[in-house]
Amino acid sequence: TLTGQVDFNQDHVIKIFPPISGNIQDIKVVLGDIVKQGQVLGVIKSSEMAGYSNELVNAESNLRITAKNLDKTKDMYKSGLASLTDSLSAEVAYQQAQSELSRVNRVLRINGGNTEGEYVIKAPISGFVVEKLVNNNTTIRSENGNSLFTISDLKNVWVWANVYESNISAIRMGDNVDVTTLSYPGKVFKGK
Repeated sequence: TLTGQVDFNQDHVIKIFPPISGNIQDIKVVLGDIVKQGQVLGVIKSSEMAGYSNELVNAESNLRITAKNLDKTKDMYKSGLASLTDSLSAEVAYQQAQSELSRVNRVLRINGGNTEGEYVIKAPISGFVVEKLVNNNTTIRSENGNSLFTISDLKNVWVWANVYESNISAIRMGDNVDVTTLSYPGKVFKGK
């Protein structure tokens, strides 16, 4: 007979960290809630996300301007009013603008794609909210290192047993175990 504790299956637990800094609002879950993959847990209002939105507007505008400039320069080159160097420079500027727009779109997609200055926190897996370390209007910083939520699939759990050194030789990998808990007196859980 050993004492121990029940814990999350560490292979099926996800800690959710903030990728950006901001103010968390509209938390939709409480400790113990069952969540589905992709379900919204809360929203972070963020100046970083607003900055990404501004970068998108600027990149789109720059692409339109460089496209018009490229067309104009090509026409001028055909008419003999611009040099080949001018035409090539306009082509390079257009390609750089395309590349910048692509970069900004990738950054936005990585950060949830929201262009309203918000980062929507979604559950990456289905399971239970087993830790909730934030409340509405909490200011968070991405470099802080604290998780916001922890989600675990509790379909199976681990039982950590305290084995005395003198009993180690009696225990083998794959042994059947009967687990009883204070929460469910009289009920026996089977495991290995």
